[in-house]
Amino acid sequence: MSILYPKNLSLASHAMSFKSFYSLILICLLAGCVSRQLSPFEQSLFTQLQQRVQVIKGIYFSGRLKVKRAGYGFAGRIEAFWTLKQVRLDIYTTLGWPLFPAIKKNNELTLFNYGSGQTYRQNQALKILKSYLPFQLQLEDWVKLFGCQIWYLEKQKTIKQKGQFYVLFLTDKNGLWQEKIWLERETLRVTRIVLQNAEGDWLWEVNFTYKDNQPLSACFKDMLSTHIQIDYDQVKLNPQFKTTWFTLPFPTPFHTE
Repeated sequence: MSILYPKNLSLASHAMSFKSFYSLILICLLAGCVSRQLSPFEQSLFTQLQQRVQVIKGIYFSGRLKVKRAGYGFAGRIEAFWTLKQVRLDIYTTLGWPLFPAIKKNNELTLFNYGSGQTYRQNQALKILKSYLPFQLQLEDWVKLFGCQIWYLEKQKTIKQKGQFYVLFLTDKNGLWQEKIWLERETLRVTRIVLQNAEGDWLWEVNFTYKDNQPLSACFKDMLSTHIQIDYDQVKLNPQFKTTWFTLPFPTPFHTE
């Protein structure tokens, strides 16, 4: 035993040394990934996308809307208005009869139900909106996502080329969310966005199609099996809005020209 014990001790020491050595390599590799600098090309793509978001001060879009989840389905029409300080969403039946407009400004949510003739505020209004909103998206985020076909987190990570697409990887500043954005290499149009949590669990994704350089459709799905499809009629960036469009109640059904 006195002869074998030192040999075992030596082997154990070598094993620990190799383990420490490989751990050190892994730490260095991870540190290199964290501190990796973006190439000029990668930085250029991130900058273009960021500037595209920054110049948008207002959004209007309209189209056909379909919402489907377990035990619920809706088909109708939609109009949406977004500015930096306020947002409005109008939902109609397939025949164009108004169901409600919902407005959020100064962090206050108001909804007017044409069927009942009643105005709902805050939690009561949100309860009605939840039928149309997907997982963990506020009204203003919902409208902005579908209106300008972009969801842009603050922290840039890296870019990979996959076939005819660039895939941009981003996180938020607190490290709670991870995002992947697919850009067409020729047009730099956003065709797909995927959002995950910090652990990499899939939360939601949306796919966009285009025709003649205009958004044609958006298909959204989330972890709660919510499916939303919008077939666009119009999409306008930075249009002129009347201030009265963000004021409730409305004496007559609202339609834009």
